[in-house]
Amino acid sequence: MPANMIPSTPRDFDPRSKEGDVFISLSKLSEEYYVFHSMHAVFNNEVLKRQHEREMDFVVVHPKKGILILEAKAGTDIEYKNGRWFYSGGKEMDRYDGPYNQAQSAIKTLRNKIEYHYDESVKALLPKLSFHHGVVFVEMTRESFNKIHLPPEATLQITMLAEDLVSPAKKINEIFSYNSKDNTGGLSQEEFSLLVDRVLCPEFHLIPSGDADNIIVGERMNQLLYEQYRVLDFIDDQSSAVISGAAGTGKTMVALEKARRHSINGEKVLFLCYNRLLCSSFIQRYKECHNKTLSKQYRNVSFYTINKLVRDVTGQFDDYENFMVWLKECSKGIKDFGFDHVIVDEGQDFGLIDSEIEISEEVALLNCSIIDSLQDVVLSGKGTFYLFYDKYQTIQGHDNQEYLLPGCIENSECRLSLKTNCRNTTEIAKTSLTPIKDIKNKAIKIQTAGVWTTAHIPVMHLISPKDDIVTRVNKIIEQQKKNGIKDIVILSLNSIEKSGLYSYLNKTEDDDYFLFPHKDSFVKVSTCRKFKGLEADSIILVDIDADSFSGKRALEFYVGASRAKLYLDLVCQILPDEYYNVVHSVDQSAPNRSDPERMKDVLSKVFSVDIVD
Repeated sequence: MPANMIPSTPRDFDPRSKEGDVFISLSKLSEEYYVFHSMHAVFNNEVLKRQHEREMDFVVVHPKKGILILEAKAGTDIEYKNGRWFYSGGKEMDRYDGPYNQAQSAIKTLRNKIEYHYDESVKALLPKLSFHHGVVFVEMTRESFNKIHLPPEATLQITMLAEDLVSPAKKINEIFSYNSKDNTGGLSQEEFSLLVDRVLCPEFHLIPSGDADNIIVGERMNQLLYEQYRVLDFIDDQSSAVISGAAGTGKTMVALEKARRHSINGEKVLFLCYNRLLCSSFIQRYKECHNKTLSKQYRNVSFYTINKLVRDVTGQFDDYENFMVWLKECSKGIKDFGFDHVIVDEGQDFGLIDSEIEISEEVALLNCSIIDSLQDVVLSGKGTFYLFYDKYQTIQGHDNQEYLLPGCIENSECRLSLKTNCRNTTEIAKTSLTPIKDIKNKAIKIQTAGVWTTAHIPVMHLISPKDDIVTRVNKIIEQQKKNGIKDIVILSLNSIEKSGLYSYLNKTEDDDYFLFPHKDSFVKVSTCRKFKGLEADSIILVDIDADSFSGKRALEFYVGASRAKLYLDLVCQILPDEYYNVVHSVDQSAPNRSDPERMKDVLSKVFSVDIVD
């Protein structure tokens, strides 16, 4: 399992520093390491009435080895002469008397932050910590380094060179061992969590420390897990594979990482999405983002929906006939396909049949045919094809056929599964999966990635159908903002037009979302269907009634609830005499209590929620 990188992708940096290369290298460290990129530490000296600030390129933290501050420098012709450091090209390094002293001086600021911290338990960590510093010369080889006349502080033992970046563990361990304290014992897991939560993470994110729990849960859950890396490594040797997993198990994370790796190698990738909102979000996040490093990594990835791809090929959104002709000509080499690899996300949705949103069986069959044809085309050109799907979304609604499956899913010779949920906390995962059963009609087992902090239990708000849903939603939003949450989305199990909030909503110009007015701001509103594949820190699920936990409605609930990363609020318009029917619809062995208050306790246990009237 790789190191925990915070943030999960590099912050913006001067490309000349090559910090992106160092970031990739340090991510190869084992999971015990936490690596902070571009950390800004501030210490207020109350005695001298001064503020000390330090920018640190990388802070590498290990519970037993201590804290290592690394300064990264690029250039093959870095020089030290006449007591001064110079970059390639002759420009003087005018800060802190060179990179080694720069890294060492940052130690003092970080030490002071701990020594004079307001929390006594944080102060008590200092004797157990060992501080280290080093310098990374990204483009300098060991041979070049040994030819340079350097000052006493520039020792090879605390210097990472180009050779060390290939496999950094040995050199990082060597730097930690250099002049290390003996018998400090390091930190316990609880003490280490305290160090990260109270000292490192709040300053790194430059927000009040009260938000640190939300941040660290989000960052930790956003790391690729060991099983996901195993899938990535395995499919490197497979020309075609189908990967299944429940909501939140990282299917899209793996798909995006696979696409990124191909793109970095200069290979063209067609990344196909079913959901237009999801496709647009990928384009904004990876192609049009301010992070130049990230956009460069995805420059060879093209995000498409089927309609958008058909339009770009034929000039019309619905000219499927000529599009299929084009695919056949590509498979024969007559036309240039233009892509080396095809990655399909949420593959089960392409076979969705839903009369409510006018998706007929004919359309579903056509979509499945296109997916299968794309596989044939890319494999005929010696490329690769990977499809990711959620099998649990294809076994609900037993009375009516809701999904067709592309042949590439049913006929795949290479099938892999992702089982660990890395989006939702354990509590949210339990709640979202409550009404969902496997093919044998048994409850689905939960396996989630661990986080340090105590996660928030989902809340079920029980209101009468006559109660004001708008007032309740406003109260929930107010509480979430007090919790430090800004990323809030309201999802309806119904269509927007049938939602209890509809008359209160504003429509956006692009039709992607509706907006719920809250004081002087707005909260995005969508449906569970349209928001598939997306996520938010806080999800408020509305228009839930007693019939929302069985058949097709249960699938909507599962999809909507599983979008929540940190907080989940369920606004349920259910009467006391309906409590038993709701519980019995998901757990037939649940007891029936005559007292509504006691039945409410059963409801709480079955759905793994706190109940608020």
